[in-house]
Amino acid sequence: MSPTARSTARRTPRGLAVAGALALVPVVTGAASAPAASAHPRPPANRQFVPTATFAVSGEVAEILAVTPDGRTVLYTDSARGELGLVDLTRPSHPRQLGVVHVGGEPTSVATTPDGRYALVVVDTTDGAFTTPSGRLDVVDLRTATVVRSLDLGGQPDSIGIAPDGRTGAVAIENQRDEDLTVGGVEGGLPQAPAGFVVALDLTGGVAHWRGTRVDVAGLPGLAFPEDPEPEFVDVDARGVAAVTLQENDAVVLVDLAAAQVLTSFSAGQVHRTDADLHDDGRVSFTEPLTAPR
Repeated sequence: MSPTARSTARRTPRGLAVAGALALVPVVTGAASAPAASAHPRPPANRQFVPTATFAVSGEVAEILAVTPDGRTVLYTDSARGELGLVDLTRPSHPRQLGVVHVGGEPTSVATTPDGRYALVVVDTTDGAFTTPSGRLDVVDLRTATVVRSLDLGGQPDSIGIAPDGRTGAVAIENQRDEDLTVGGVEGGLPQAPAGFVVALDLTGGVAHWRGTRVDVAGLPGLAFPEDPEPEFVDVDARGVAAVTLQENDAVVLVDLAAAQVLTSFSAGQVHRTDADLHDDGRVSFTEPLTAPR
């Protein structure tokens, strides 16, 4: 299920909570006898996070979040209003609305480029037409809070991720199923055409040169319903490899974004427990066995 579908169903509260980290961190001075600091110091055991502020944002829904690299601006998608919201966190205890960027449709996810100049927003324009899904990628210049380019994605997007170096990115095109349609005796069952896919983004050069390449992920090993992968969430590592979850398929696919090709796919497997309560019988009894997809 896409973030948009979830927000439409239960209306996410339109507020943000800002958290601060409190820690006691040892400081190494410049004394010659001081030991060198570890490149990956262990966090202190007593570190804790506490709320710093809450903020009622403009609009109706505050859902998927991204933060600029400098930590000063938080972005949020508002699928109900078709907007990208911007909040100033320069003073974390006093968040301030910077404004909104109207993108239309239903924005489902947002990510920022490593230089902090652009926000990449994926927008679902399907409007309930499950058999003809559509969507686009809007590039927002954060200096002017305006959309400077749009790219057609060819399907209903769910999630976007950008590599740490900013040269590549990926969009999970879910092409969400109709949950009211009965398939194989299951309401909302699979498969349901058209199949979802992944868009590999080439973000080198100026915005005018950015482009997307479709990467098919149907028919791969490890999928419960190979003809209907339904990509859901994506993250990109420092090598430019995207890990894409196929939630309804209980699987993961790895995509080389520079080459725009699948590297591998695998099932997340099953979990076996013996402490479940599976019957609505008025008793709490965690004694029953359960085998289910992860």
